[in-house]
Amino acid sequence: MSFLINPKQLEDHFRPVILDRARHYFATGAIRNMAQSENNTWMAEVQGTEVYLVTIKQENSDLCECRCTCPYALEDACKHIAAVLMEIENDENEIQILDEETEEQRTSADSSVQLDKALARSDKSQLAAFIRQVAEFEPHIEHQFLSFMAASDPKTGKAQYRKLVKSALAPARREGLMYGHEARQHLASVYKLLEQADKQKTGGSFRTVLDICQVVVEEMVPALQFIDDSNADVGDAIRWAINLMHDLAESTLDADDQKSFFKWTLKSLKDKRYEGWDFHDDFMAMAVHLAKNDKQIRDTEAILDARIEEFTNKKSDWSSNYNLESAVLWKVHLLKSNDRPTEADEIMDRHKNLTRVRAEMIQTAWDRGKTDTVKSLASEAIETLGKDAPGLISNWQEWLLKVSETEGDENEIIQRLEDLMNSDPKMDIYLKLNEMIPEDQWPPYLRDTLLPVLQTSYRGRSLMPVIFVQEKMWDKLLEYLKKNPDLNLLKRYESFIKETALDEIFELYEQLIRQKLKHNTGRRYYREVCKTLNHVWQLGAKKEVEQLTKELRELYSNRPAFLDEVDKLKY
Repeated sequence: MSFLINPKQLEDHFRPVILDRARHYFATGAIRNMAQSENNTWMAEVQGTEVYLVTIKQENSDLCECRCTCPYALEDACKHIAAVLMEIENDENEIQILDEETEEQRTSADSSVQLDKALARSDKSQLAAFIRQVAEFEPHIEHQFLSFMAASDPKTGKAQYRKLVKSALAPARREGLMYGHEARQHLASVYKLLEQADKQKTGGSFRTVLDICQVVVEEMVPALQFIDDSNADVGDAIRWAINLMHDLAESTLDADDQKSFFKWTLKSLKDKRYEGWDFHDDFMAMAVHLAKNDKQIRDTEAILDARIEEFTNKKSDWSSNYNLESAVLWKVHLLKSNDRPTEADEIMDRHKNLTRVRAEMIQTAWDRGKTDTVKSLASEAIETLGKDAPGLISNWQEWLLKVSETEGDENEIIQRLEDLMNSDPKMDIYLKLNEMIPEDQWPPYLRDTLLPVLQTSYRGRSLMPVIFVQEKMWDKLLEYLKKNPDLNLLKRYESFIKETALDEIFELYEQLIRQKLKHNTGRRYYREVCKTLNHVWQLGAKKEVEQLTKELRELYSNRPAFLDEVDKLKY
């Protein structure tokens, strides 16, 4: 399915969560092999769950026709399309910057050459004097310099790292509650330490990484008591350190590093400074991955057993159940990784009414090829746990579908697909049904069985226009748009019916424009209205738009900001 998107206004076409994921893809280099053809078409591969192909074709100065091969794009504009649009915009901005700032870059290059020459002429005493002079007036520069030097020196020990972090935090501790943006310059040296730790991990200097990360966690968690971390500067540093340690826990460490790291995780599990924060799971995960010899396994198992008993005896609530689930699953992982599958099965069976434990049981049975057990566990979960966890019913139904597909029972597969369309309608389920139902039976099946089911839920109703496009049911699509007037929805699907229903499309846009102006004031809304007017004019309803604009000028002549925006229109 294709989507008409204005790359300058991504917020109008993508939900915030989709844009966040797209930014992550853009920032992490998931876009590969991007190429532009002569007819203003870009093609690129995006590494997601699989490698997906995105095609972007420039339709006019404002709009691009966008396609993606991922399943989500059968229903809505996806994160892969958004990421490629960001990449195109970035490339164009870089070209513009290069064109506009060539002289500035030459100046910068000259400055860099001058710096290199100055450094070459300088001796150690001159550099030391300069650093001391800067550090006297900018303490955070001193901290960054010391952090850089310490983390780069293999002889630096844990005590020195601790001194550096404490020194960075001292102003905030001394001055009382400090807000994140005030503390940021002091925390820069901590981030410099973590940058160096990241480099040392790549280079294999695991001892240095462990020392830095453990100190950062030990000192930064208490700092949350005297730094308002609304912008997450402290939290991000802690999470960075913990993620680095997770990586090392799953790496091959030498015996001494493994032993000391394991001891640190057990000590941290009992450390009072972490009470009330969500770090217990992190330390437990590290301990489970690190436990190698019999004593370490016994010690880890004892902690898990005590935690399982503690939360089993607590009053059942979301928090207790989550902590109990986590402890059970970590013990299962510990037992499985040490060739004790029978014991792992026993503890899962005792706690099978916990949803995440049930999921682990089903996955384990599937991995062992026990489809009857998968079917039994999933069916039982729907019956006994579905009432309290309705959002998970579709997960269990998907397992039942996988079993039916393995067994090859077509009638049962259709029933499973219908169950899924009822609980969690998705385009890929619809397509599977379309393949299963004979071609001559499909139209009445779609009309009498499938569409009535979709009408019963919000997700089902939101899927209907995609199906209408798939089936080329243009009259149904227009009817749907009339019953569900929405600007974004109308822009998304107008291209399919504009040739035959331009008058109706204009009437819908007019209705939405009048409604927006009636209930909203402010330049932001006026710009949206004018952008929509310009869009409809480009669609071809030129006379109608000009007449509507004239009426709106008269109707809202007392809104100068609106009139100002209307004056900017280019028709």
